[in-house]
Amino acid sequence: MNKRAKKILFLLFTAVFCFTIALPSIFAVPSQSVSPEVFSAYEIEAGLVPETSANQATDGEKTTNSDIVCVMRIYSDPGIVSFSPQLSMDFGHSFLTFLNVSSSDITVGRHTVAPNQMISVGKFGNLTDYAGGFKGVFYNIESHRSQALGWYATGRSLFMDLTASELNTISDCIKQMQSGYIEVGNNCATFAGLVWNSILPSDHAKYIDHVGTPSLIYQDMEGIGGYYTGNGLIQAEDARCFYTGSVRVICEDKY
Repeated sequence: MNKRAKKILFLLFTAVFCFTIALPSIFAVPSQSVSPEVFSAYEIEAGLVPETSANQATDGEKTTNSDIVCVMRIYSDPGIVSFSPQLSMDFGHSFLTFLNVSSSDITVGRHTVAPNQMISVGKFGNLTDYAGGFKGVFYNIESHRSQALGWYATGRSLFMDLTASELNTISDCIKQMQSGYIEVGNNCATFAGLVWNSILPSDHAKYIDHVGTPSLIYQDMEGIGGYYTGNGLIQAEDARCFYTGSVRVICEDKY
């Protein structure tokens, strides 16, 4: 065998050897990452989660904890309207919901929530004609809008199960931000985001970094993962109201 033939044979052998080594990885099935939990076990127990989704819930999602008293969700619907590539406006809304999963009444902000009941909590500056000029935190506006008008169907939401101690911290934060509304710095997104973050360290997986507008919170949820899209978990079970100090005032909505 001449020198050239030996070289060709060596190269052919090398190619066959490398292909044999690589063969398992070529046909290997890539590992699938496990998605974060989308639903709380308590939402599943309460029958809020569609049956198909509940059946797909992981064992971790179905585990309950006796220390948990409620499920908090933060919703954000961007509602962005674009007038041109250079100009767009954020007409969306961010808010919170609380589902009482305990056997006793709980207090969310100023509001009492009965067992198995849900309320929504959000900040508004444009309901003054229906609230005696009040601007600030309202209860159950969003839940009624969702049920009656189908709003927030494209919004994203994340959940957290809260202990009594965590709920107390959340409630204190809501009360501190009860009154006042400014388009930049004290709006619905700032309120919802700061309340949500109030019990989380800044390096927590569900900490929301950008809370200036609904679209920013919506975008942050993309990076956080494990969000639910839609309004199917929202229940309207109490009257719309706000509080001046500790006095409850029933109100209407402009829609």
